[in-house]
Amino acid sequence: MTIAPGTAGGPALAEAPADEGQRRLGWSVGQPMLFETWGVPADSSKRSLSTGESVLPELAEDKAVAKSFFRHPAFIVSISTTIVAVVVGVVMTVMGVLGDGPAKVSDLAITGGEGNVHLTWTGPDVPFSLYVIEPGSDEVLDVSQLVRKGSEAWVPKFADLITDDSCFVVRAAETSGDVTLDPSNLESQGAASVCVADATDATDAPE
Repeated sequence: MTIAPGTAGGPALAEAPADEGQRRLGWSVGQPMLFETWGVPADSSKRSLSTGESVLPELAEDKAVAKSFFRHPAFIVSISTTIVAVVVGVVMTVMGVLGDGPAKVSDLAITGGEGNVHLTWTGPDVPFSLYVIEPGSDEVLDVSQLVRKGSEAWVPKFADLITDDSCFVVRAAETSGDVTLDPSNLESQGAASVCVADATDATDAPE
């Protein structure tokens, strides 16, 4: 006996609901379609994969601020160096004006020998000048080339350089002004004087 489907005595066959048609995966809510399929446009209610908001924040343009020329390191160093140079110059000028004056000669002594007179003196380590003066005469003879070791001189009695009346003036080579035997002039120049007549006897000869 043949049992027809759906008849008594046989299993009933399940039938699809009348309102359910063909379904496509990926069309449910929350499952957005990636593109239009089979000519059917995507549902406008479905959420798009892209968003209207930017993922990363937009960076504002960093505007370069111009640095003032007066704050530039090179300008600051230049100004500092100039200030130091000016201060040093002022200090040196003040020291020159308020200094102790020309180098002072002291302990000038003279000794006589057979053909020379020997002069010695003390003073700072600077060049000195030696002059021969004849009392009562305006003639001044510069014999600085005879200075030896910076603080002594051997002056020969011959060659008409000196006489028994001659006098000597020793002063710093940098000193300017008239060469005289006047005590006040000698004091202002830091000079010293001595005469041949004041020489003590000696037999020393130049080394």
